[in-house]
Amino acid sequence: MKTFLFSIFMLFGLFSIFANNSGELVDFQMNGLSSDPKIELIQFHSTKRCVSCTNMQAFAEETADKFDHLTFKSIDVDKSENAEISRHFQVAGTALFLYHPESGNMEDLTSFGFMNVRNKDKFIEGLSGKINAFTSKN
Repeated sequence: MKTFLFSIFMLFGLFSIFANNSGELVDFQMNGLSSDPKIELIQFHSTKRCVSCTNMQAFAEETADKFDHLTFKSIDVDKSENAEISRHFQVAGTALFLYHPESGNMEDLTSFGFMNVRNKDKFIEGLSGKINAFTSKN
């Protein structure tokens, strides 16, 4: 019974995060996300990070610098001011996302990031391709 009530409470909480009174999706102009129509490459991380997590951020930031229409954001999920954006992207640690603020479209690149973080050139080349593909859809 407790599990059932907890599940109902969690579903209600998630619904209230993503919907307003009219049932439309909430416009996410919150701490850490901008209203700029540029595409964002967002790297979430914990305060304490391993070498792979640190490299993922460095490689992602280096890749982002090659694109004029892209902004890079690094967000510490352990900081209370980042709780809302962390919930929105459903992350609790290291993650990598492409996000288009205007449309709300996002692509989770976390698996890609971890699979390629040991090879900087492969990471940058692959991420560049994913950015180009995402851009063409948005």
